[in-house]
Amino acid sequence: MAIFISIFTALNVSAETFYGNGWSFNSETGTLTVESNQGTIIWKNERMNRFEVSDVTTVIIENSVTEISMQAFSWTSIATITIPASVTNIGDLAFSNCTNLTSITVAPANNNFSDIGGVLFNKDATELIKYPGGKARTRYTIPRSVTSIGRDSFAYVNLTSVIIPKSVASIGNSAFANTTNLLTITFNSQTPPTFDIYVFYQSNSEITIYVPIGAMEEYEKVGQLSNFTIHELPAPAIHDDDDDDNNNNRGGNSVRDTIISGGGIGGAAGSVNSSGKTEISGHFENDPYIKHSQIPLVYIADKNFADFREVRINGRRLTKGTHYTAQSGSTIITLLPEYLDTLDEGEHELSVHFSGLAVVKASFTVEDAEYAEYDDVSTLAGIEEEIDLIDDTQLKIELL
Repeated sequence: MAIFISIFTALNVSAETFYGNGWSFNSETGTLTVESNQGTIIWKNERMNRFEVSDVTTVIIENSVTEISMQAFSWTSIATITIPASVTNIGDLAFSNCTNLTSITVAPANNNFSDIGGVLFNKDATELIKYPGGKARTRYTIPRSVTSIGRDSFAYVNLTSVIIPKSVASIGNSAFANTTNLLTITFNSQTPPTFDIYVFYQSNSEITIYVPIGAMEEYEKVGQLSNFTIHELPAPAIHDDDDDDNNNNRGGNSVRDTIISGGGIGGAAGSVNSSGKTEISGHFENDPYIKHSQIPLVYIADKNFADFREVRINGRRLTKGTHYTAQSGSTIITLLPEYLDTLDEGEHELSVHFSGLAVVKASFTVEDAEYAEYDDVSTLAGIEEEIDLIDDTQLKIELL
Protein backbone atom coordinates (compact mmCIF):
# COMPACT_ATOMS: atom_id res chain seq x y z
CA MET A 1 0.00 0.00 0.00
CA ALA A 2 2.80 2.45 0.83
CA ILE A 3 4.45 1.76 -2.52
CA PHE A 4 1.16 2.41 -4.36
CA ILE A 5 0.63 5.74 -2.61
CA SER A 6 4.20 6.81 -3.37
CA ILE A 7 3.81 6.04 -7.08
CA PHE A 8 0.41 7.81 -7.24
CA THR A 9 1.81 10.93 -5.58
CA ALA A 10 4.72 11.05 -7.99
CA LEU A 11 2.40 10.73 -10.98
CA ASN A 12 0.14 13.45 -9.60
CA VAL A 13 3.05 15.90 -9.17
CA SER A 14 4.31 15.09 -12.65
CA ALA A 15 0.89 15.93 -14.12
CA GLU A 16 0.89 19.38 -12.46
CA THR A 17 4.49 20.41 -13.00
CA PHE A 18 5.97 21.22 -16.40
CA TYR A 19 9.69 21.45 -17.10
CA GLY A 20 11.75 23.23 -19.73
CA ASN A 21 15.24 24.46 -20.43
CA GLY A 22 16.06 26.47 -17.29
CA TRP A 23 12.52 26.73 -15.97
CA SER A 24 9.63 24.83 -14.39
CA PHE A 25 5.96 25.65 -13.87
CA ASN A 26 3.57 24.34 -11.24
CA SER A 27 0.07 24.64 -12.68
CA GLU A 28 -1.60 24.13 -9.30
CA THR A 29 0.11 27.09 -7.61
CA GLY A 30 0.72 29.15 -10.75
CA THR A 31 4.41 29.38 -9.85
CA LEU A 32 7.06 29.76 -12.53
CA THR A 33 10.60 29.04 -11.30
CA VAL A 34 13.43 30.34 -13.46
CA GLU A 35 16.93 28.90 -13.06
CA SER A 36 18.89 30.38 -15.99
CA ASN A 37 19.12 33.50 -18.13
CA GLN A 38 17.78 31.59 -21.12
CA GLY A 39 14.91 30.30 -19.04
CA THR A 40 13.56 33.82 -18.49
CA ILE A 41 12.55 34.07 -22.15
CA ILE A 42 12.22 30.62 -23.71
CA TRP A 43 9.64 29.40 -21.20
CA LYS A 44 7.01 31.14 -23.32
CA ASN A 45 8.00 29.20 -26.42
CA GLU A 46 8.59 25.89 -24.70
CA ARG A 47 5.29 25.82 -22.84
CA MET A 48 3.60 24.73 -26.10
CA ASN A 49 -0.11 24.05 -25.35
CA ARG A 50 0.44 22.93 -21.77
CA PHE A 51 -0.51 26.23 -20.09
CA GLU A 52 -1.17 29.88 -20.90
CA VAL A 53 1.08 32.85 -20.16
CA SER A 54 -1.73 34.32 -18.08
CA ASP A 55 -1.69 31.22 -15.84
CA VAL A 56 1.57 32.41 -14.26
CA THR A 57 0.78 34.22 -11.00
CA THR A 58 4.08 33.90 -9.13
CA VAL A 59 7.67 34.05 -10.38
CA ILE A 60 10.67 32.74 -8.46
CA ILE A 61 14.04 33.83 -9.88
CA GLU A 62 16.93 31.72 -8.66
CA ASN A 63 20.30 33.24 -7.69
CA SER A 64 21.83 31.63 -10.79
CA VAL A 65 20.03 34.17 -13.01
CA THR A 66 22.02 37.29 -13.98
CA GLU A 67 19.81 38.66 -16.78
CA ILE A 68 16.05 38.98 -17.17
CA SER A 69 15.22 38.93 -20.86
CA MET A 70 13.14 41.47 -22.80
CA GLN A 71 9.41 40.91 -22.27
CA ALA A 72 10.27 38.03 -19.93
CA PHE A 73 7.13 38.19 -17.80
CA SER A 74 4.95 40.59 -19.80
CA TRP A 75 1.21 39.88 -20.05
CA THR A 76 1.35 37.43 -17.14
CA SER A 77 -0.89 37.56 -14.07
CA ILE A 78 1.95 37.82 -11.55
CA ALA A 79 1.15 39.71 -8.34
CA THR A 80 4.64 40.05 -6.85
CA ILE A 81 8.20 39.31 -7.91
CA THR A 82 11.56 39.39 -6.15
CA ILE A 83 14.73 40.18 -8.06
CA PRO A 84 17.75 38.48 -6.48
CA ALA A 85 21.16 40.04 -5.91
CA SER A 86 22.60 38.13 -8.89
CA VAL A 87 20.60 40.04 -11.55
CA THR A 88 22.67 42.67 -13.36
CA ASN A 89 20.43 43.42 -16.34
CA ILE A 90 16.68 43.69 -16.94
CA GLY A 91 15.43 43.80 -20.52
CA ASP A 92 12.87 46.29 -21.84
CA LEU A 93 9.20 45.55 -21.22
CA ALA A 94 10.06 42.72 -18.81
CA PHE A 95 6.95 43.49 -16.74
CA SER A 96 4.77 45.17 -19.38
CA ASN A 97 1.00 44.95 -18.97
CA CYS A 98 1.22 42.96 -15.74
CA THR A 99 -2.02 44.43 -14.47
CA ASN A 100 -2.05 42.29 -11.31
CA LEU A 101 1.51 43.16 -10.30
CA THR A 102 1.38 45.11 -7.04
CA SER A 103 5.03 45.09 -5.98
CA ILE A 104 8.53 44.56 -7.35
CA THR A 105 11.04 43.71 -4.62
CA VAL A 106 14.82 43.84 -5.06
CA ALA A 107 17.26 42.04 -2.81
CA PRO A 108 19.19 44.66 -0.78
CA ALA A 109 22.50 43.12 -1.87
CA ASN A 110 21.77 43.79 -5.55
CA ASN A 111 24.35 46.27 -6.88
CA ASN A 112 22.37 47.36 -9.94
CA PHE A 113 18.74 47.76 -8.92
CA SER A 114 16.64 48.89 -5.97
CA ASP A 115 13.00 49.28 -5.05
CA ILE A 116 11.18 52.02 -3.19
CA GLY A 117 7.79 50.97 -1.93
CA GLY A 118 7.55 48.23 -4.53
CA VAL A 119 8.53 50.47 -7.46
CA LEU A 120 11.59 49.39 -9.47
CA PHE A 121 14.57 51.77 -9.84
CA ASN A 122 18.23 51.49 -10.73
CA LYS A 123 20.56 51.23 -7.73
CA ASP A 124 20.89 54.94 -6.95
CA ALA A 125 17.25 55.66 -7.87
CA THR A 126 18.12 58.06 -10.68
CA GLU A 127 16.02 56.07 -13.16
CA LEU A 128 12.47 54.93 -12.53
CA ILE A 129 12.27 51.62 -14.39
CA LYS A 130 8.81 50.24 -13.65
CA TYR A 131 5.78 51.22 -11.62
CA PRO A 132 3.74 48.04 -10.96
CA GLY A 133 0.59 47.98 -13.06
CA GLY A 134 -1.60 46.48 -10.34
CA LYS A 135 -0.67 48.85 -7.53
CA ALA A 136 -3.89 50.04 -5.90
CA ARG A 137 -2.96 53.64 -5.10
CA THR A 138 -4.13 56.31 -7.54
CA ARG A 139 -1.61 59.11 -6.94
CA TYR A 140 2.16 58.97 -7.06
CA THR A 141 4.97 61.48 -6.52
CA ILE A 142 8.23 60.52 -8.21
CA PRO A 143 11.25 60.79 -5.84
CA ARG A 144 13.50 63.82 -6.26
CA SER A 145 16.53 61.64 -7.05
CA VAL A 146 15.04 60.57 -10.38
CA THR A 147 16.49 62.15 -13.54
CA SER A 148 14.91 59.84 -16.12
CA ILE A 149 11.59 58.06 -16.44
CA GLY A 150 12.20 54.79 -18.26
CA ARG A 151 10.51 53.17 -21.23
CA ASP A 152 7.05 51.76 -20.49
CA SER A 153 7.53 52.71 -16.84
CA PHE A 154 3.93 53.83 -16.19
CA ALA A 155 2.20 51.94 -19.00
CA TYR A 156 -1.08 50.25 -18.03
CA VAL A 157 -1.06 51.65 -14.46
CA ASN A 158 -4.14 52.58 -12.41
CA LEU A 159 -2.84 56.01 -11.42
CA THR A 160 -4.96 59.12 -11.83
CA SER A 161 -2.26 61.62 -10.82
CA VAL A 162 1.55 61.78 -11.16
CA ILE A 163 3.84 64.52 -9.82
CA ILE A 164 7.18 64.81 -11.63
CA PRO A 165 10.07 66.56 -9.80
CA LYS A 166 12.21 69.20 -11.47
CA SER A 167 15.14 66.74 -11.45
CA VAL A 168 13.58 64.69 -14.28
CA ALA A 169 15.32 65.50 -17.59
CA SER A 170 13.97 62.77 -19.86
CA ILE A 171 10.87 60.63 -20.36
CA GLY A 172 11.22 57.36 -22.25
CA ASN A 173 9.35 55.70 -25.08
CA SER A 174 5.72 54.80 -24.18
CA ALA A 175 6.32 55.86 -20.56
CA PHE A 176 2.63 56.72 -20.03
CA ALA A 177 1.14 54.53 -22.76
CA ASN A 178 -2.31 53.04 -22.15
CA THR A 179 -2.83 55.07 -18.97
CA THR A 180 -6.56 55.43 -19.54
CA ASN A 181 -7.25 56.48 -15.91
CA LEU A 182 -4.62 59.22 -15.77
CA LEU A 183 -6.16 62.65 -15.16
CA THR A 184 -3.31 64.98 -14.13
CA ILE A 185 0.46 65.25 -14.49
CA THR A 186 2.30 67.94 -12.55
CA PHE A 187 5.72 69.09 -13.79
CA ASN A 188 7.93 71.03 -11.36
CA SER A 189 10.68 72.06 -13.79
CA GLN A 190 10.64 75.38 -15.62
CA THR A 191 12.19 73.58 -18.58
CA PRO A 192 10.27 70.61 -20.04
CA PRO A 193 12.11 67.27 -20.03
CA THR A 194 12.91 65.64 -23.35
CA PHE A 195 10.21 63.28 -24.62
CA ASP A 196 10.90 60.07 -26.49
CA ILE A 197 8.34 58.78 -29.01
CA TYR A 198 4.83 57.55 -28.16
CA VAL A 199 5.05 58.71 -24.54
CA PHE A 200 1.25 59.01 -24.29
CA TYR A 201 0.26 56.33 -26.78
CA GLN A 202 -3.41 55.39 -26.24
CA SER A 203 -3.49 57.26 -22.93
CA ASN A 204 -6.41 59.34 -21.70
CA SER A 205 -6.87 62.18 -24.19
CA GLU A 206 -8.13 64.56 -21.50
CA ILE A 207 -5.09 64.66 -19.19
CA THR A 208 -4.55 68.04 -17.52
CA ILE A 209 -0.94 69.20 -17.35
CA TYR A 210 0.18 71.51 -14.51
CA VAL A 211 3.40 73.49 -14.87
CA PRO A 212 5.22 76.22 -12.87
CA ILE A 213 4.46 79.88 -13.35
CA GLY A 214 6.05 81.28 -16.50
CA ALA A 215 6.68 77.83 -18.00
CA MET A 216 3.47 77.36 -19.96
CA GLU A 217 4.86 78.70 -23.23
CA GLU A 218 7.75 76.21 -23.18
CA TYR A 219 5.49 73.26 -22.38
CA GLU A 220 3.06 74.29 -25.12
CA LYS A 221 5.92 73.82 -27.60
CA VAL A 222 6.19 70.12 -26.69
CA GLY A 223 4.40 68.29 -29.48
CA GLN A 224 3.32 65.36 -27.35
CA LEU A 225 1.54 67.72 -24.95
CA SER A 226 -0.32 69.62 -27.66
CA ASN A 227 -3.57 67.71 -27.21
CA PHE A 228 -3.71 68.26 -23.46
CA THR A 229 -4.93 71.19 -21.38
CA ILE A 230 -2.02 73.00 -19.70
CA HIS A 231 -2.41 75.15 -16.59
CA GLU A 232 0.09 77.04 -14.49
CA LEU A 233 0.18 75.91 -10.87
CA PRO A 234 -1.76 77.82 -8.20
CA ALA A 235 0.02 80.41 -6.03
CA PRO A 236 -0.38 80.63 -2.27
CA ALA A 237 0.44 84.35 -2.47
CA ILE A 238 -1.76 86.58 -0.34
CA HIS A 239 -3.86 89.12 -2.24
CA ASP A 240 -5.25 92.01 -0.21
CA ASP A 241 -7.23 93.59 -3.05
CA ASP A 242 -10.61 94.80 -1.87
CA ASP A 243 -10.01 93.18 1.49
CA ASP A 244 -12.34 94.46 4.16
CA ASP A 245 -13.10 92.26 7.11
CA ASN A 246 -15.91 94.62 8.02
CA ASN A 247 -17.76 93.49 4.92
CA ASN A 248 -18.15 89.99 6.27
CA ASN A 249 -21.63 88.79 7.22
CA ARG A 250 -23.48 91.83 5.94
CA GLY A 251 -27.22 91.55 6.20
CA GLY A 252 -29.32 90.13 8.97
CA ASN A 253 -31.34 87.42 7.23
CA SER A 254 -30.55 83.74 7.14
CA VAL A 255 -28.29 82.73 4.24
CA ARG A 256 -30.18 79.45 3.94
CA ASP A 257 -32.67 81.13 1.61
CA THR A 258 -29.97 81.81 -0.97
CA ILE A 259 -27.58 78.85 -0.82
CA ILE A 260 -26.28 77.90 -4.27
CA SER A 261 -24.40 74.64 -4.82
CA GLY A 262 -21.20 74.59 -6.86
CA GLY A 263 -19.69 71.78 -8.88
CA GLY A 264 -16.63 69.60 -8.41
CA ILE A 265 -13.41 69.51 -10.46
CA GLY A 266 -13.90 71.15 -13.81
CA GLY A 267 -17.60 71.45 -13.17
CA ALA A 268 -19.63 74.57 -13.71
CA ALA A 269 -22.72 73.13 -12.16
CA GLY A 270 -24.58 75.85 -10.34
CA SER A 271 -28.26 76.06 -9.50
CA VAL A 272 -30.73 78.83 -8.76
CA ASN A 273 -32.19 78.89 -5.28
CA SER A 274 -35.86 78.36 -4.67
CA SER A 275 -36.56 82.08 -4.73
CA GLY A 276 -34.62 82.56 -7.98
CA LYS A 277 -32.63 85.50 -6.58
CA THR A 278 -29.09 84.54 -7.57
CA GLU A 279 -27.27 82.03 -9.75
CA ILE A 280 -23.65 81.07 -9.01
CA SER A 281 -21.55 78.27 -10.42
CA GLY A 282 -18.06 77.23 -9.48
CA HIS A 283 -15.49 74.45 -9.52
CA PHE A 284 -12.31 73.20 -7.91
CA GLU A 285 -9.25 73.38 -10.14
CA ASN A 286 -7.70 70.49 -8.20
CA ASP A 287 -9.07 67.99 -5.71
CA PRO A 288 -8.37 66.14 -3.42
CA TYR A 289 -5.69 67.67 -1.23
CA ILE A 290 -2.84 65.29 -0.38
CA LYS A 291 -1.45 66.08 3.07
CA HIS A 292 2.03 67.67 3.09
CA SER A 293 2.05 67.99 -0.72
CA GLN A 294 2.29 71.80 -0.48
CA ILE A 295 -0.11 72.12 -3.42
CA PRO A 296 -3.02 74.37 -2.37
CA LEU A 297 -6.64 73.77 -3.34
CA VAL A 298 -8.06 76.37 -5.70
CA TYR A 299 -11.77 77.06 -6.07
CA ILE A 300 -13.15 79.45 -8.69
CA ALA A 301 -16.61 80.91 -8.20
CA ASP A 302 -18.33 82.62 -11.11
CA LYS A 303 -19.22 85.69 -9.10
CA ASN A 304 -17.91 89.27 -9.07
CA PHE A 305 -14.98 89.55 -6.66
CA ALA A 306 -16.28 92.91 -5.39
CA ASP A 307 -19.18 91.01 -3.83
CA PHE A 308 -16.97 88.53 -1.98
CA ARG A 309 -17.37 88.44 1.79
CA GLU A 310 -15.97 85.32 3.50
CA VAL A 311 -15.01 81.63 3.32
CA ARG A 312 -16.13 78.86 5.64
CA ILE A 313 -15.06 75.23 5.97
CA ASN A 314 -17.62 72.92 7.58
CA GLY A 315 -19.45 76.03 8.76
CA ARG A 316 -16.44 77.58 10.48
CA ARG A 317 -15.30 81.00 9.26
CA LEU A 318 -11.69 81.14 8.04
CA THR A 319 -9.15 83.94 8.41
CA LYS A 320 -8.04 85.51 5.16
CA GLY A 321 -4.28 85.46 4.70
CA THR A 322 -3.84 82.71 7.28
CA HIS A 323 -6.17 80.03 6.01
CA TYR A 324 -6.82 81.18 2.46
CA THR A 325 -6.29 83.92 -0.12
CA ALA A 326 -8.85 85.53 -2.39
CA GLN A 327 -8.42 87.33 -5.69
CA SER A 328 -10.37 88.40 -8.72
CA GLY A 329 -11.02 86.47 -11.90
CA SER A 330 -14.00 85.82 -11.20
CA THR A 331 -13.48 85.00 -7.51
CA ILE A 332 -10.52 82.70 -6.88
CA ILE A 333 -10.22 81.14 -3.44
CA THR A 334 -6.91 79.45 -2.62
CA LEU A 335 -6.97 77.22 0.47
CA LEU A 336 -3.44 77.23 1.85
CA PRO A 337 -1.52 73.99 2.54
CA GLU A 338 -0.60 75.08 6.07
CA TYR A 339 -4.30 75.15 6.92
CA LEU A 340 -5.32 72.08 4.90
CA ASP A 341 -2.71 69.99 6.71
CA THR A 342 -4.65 70.59 9.95
CA LEU A 343 -7.88 69.07 8.60
CA ASP A 344 -8.87 65.48 9.22
CA GLU A 345 -8.80 63.03 6.36
CA GLY A 346 -12.09 62.74 4.53
CA GLU A 347 -14.65 65.00 2.91
CA HIS A 348 -15.14 68.65 3.88
CA GLU A 349 -17.53 71.38 2.79
CA LEU A 350 -16.38 74.73 1.41
CA SER A 351 -18.81 77.64 1.36
CA VAL A 352 -17.96 80.99 -0.25
CA HIS A 353 -20.18 83.87 0.85
CA PHE A 354 -21.06 86.98 -1.17
CA SER A 355 -23.12 90.08 -0.59
CA GLY A 356 -26.85 89.70 -1.09
CA LEU A 357 -26.71 86.59 1.09
CA ALA A 358 -25.51 84.45 -1.81
CA VAL A 359 -23.45 81.37 -0.97
CA VAL A 360 -21.77 78.86 -3.27
CA LYS A 361 -20.91 75.46 -1.79
CA ALA A 362 -18.69 72.58 -2.89
CA SER A 363 -17.11 69.57 -1.24
CA PHE A 364 -13.46 68.50 -1.33
CA THR A 365 -11.44 65.63 0.10
CA VAL A 366 -8.29 65.53 2.24
CA GLU A 367 -6.22 62.38 1.84
CA ASP A 368 -3.17 60.97 3.59
CA ALA A 369 0.19 61.14 1.80
CA GLU A 370 0.40 57.31 1.94
CA TYR A 371 3.74 57.05 3.70
CA ALA A 372 2.96 53.54 4.92
CA GLU A 373 4.85 51.91 2.09
CA TYR A 374 8.01 53.83 2.93
CA ASP A 375 8.36 53.21 6.64
CA ASP A 376 11.56 51.22 6.14
CA VAL A 377 14.03 54.01 5.42
CA SER A 378 16.75 51.48 4.69
CA THR A 379 15.08 50.82 1.33
CA LEU A 380 15.00 54.44 0.25
CA ALA A 381 18.43 54.41 -1.42
CA GLY A 382 19.34 57.70 0.25
CA ILE A 383 16.08 59.44 -0.55
CA GLU A 384 14.79 61.35 2.45
CA GLU A 385 11.13 61.50 1.39
CA GLU A 386 8.84 60.57 -1.41
CA ILE A 387 6.89 63.78 -1.65
CA ASP A 388 8.53 66.27 -3.98
CA LEU A 389 7.89 69.79 -2.77
CA ILE A 390 6.78 72.24 -5.39
CA ASP A 391 9.49 74.55 -6.74
CA ASP A 392 10.46 77.44 -4.48
CA THR A 393 9.20 79.84 -7.13
CA GLN A 394 5.81 81.33 -6.35
CA LEU A 395 3.19 79.50 -8.35
CA LYS A 396 -0.19 80.69 -9.59
CA ILE A 397 -3.32 79.38 -11.22
CA GLU A 398 -4.04 80.43 -14.80
CA LEU A 399 -6.95 82.83 -14.70
CA LEU A 400 -9.74 81.45 -16.79
